[in-house]
Amino acid sequence: MMVDSHWLINNQSLHQGHGGLEMLGFNPNIDPDGAPDFWFGAKDEEVMKDWLAEDFMRRMRGVHKNISVPYGDFVTSIANETPARLADIDKVTAFLVEEKELDLRNEGNGTKRSSVPVYRDTIGVAQQPKLWSLGSR
Repeated sequence: MMVDSHWLINNQSLHQGHGGLEMLGFNPNIDPDGAPDFWFGAKDEEVMKDWLAEDFMRRMRGVHKNISVPYGDFVTSIANETPARLADIDKVTAFLVEEKELDLRNEGNGTKRSSVPVYRDTIGVAQQPKLWSLGSR
């Protein structure tokens, strides 16, 4: 993926956006004065993971609702929208599973003991209601 090389060299070419989803690619509707600059640095990586978690849950709730989807298909659908590397996406997914935001199931539809996803798994919005939840703000 192209983003791997950006991170490897701490690409100093300007990308606009907060680092979550819908960041990469040209958007003629973006307000250049209102969008933060993203430089693929250490601070950007930290902020990216927070935004990615929120955007991830917003996408799951908005597009997939209560339907579980193959993890590999979901990753493929978002990979070109974010500066996150595949390992970052996996870490954010594991975090959301640990926080009980996402339900992670193995290919036999059994609950996984580990929060670490593999492409054969399925993910869905956790059905357990929470007092506060990512992406519901």
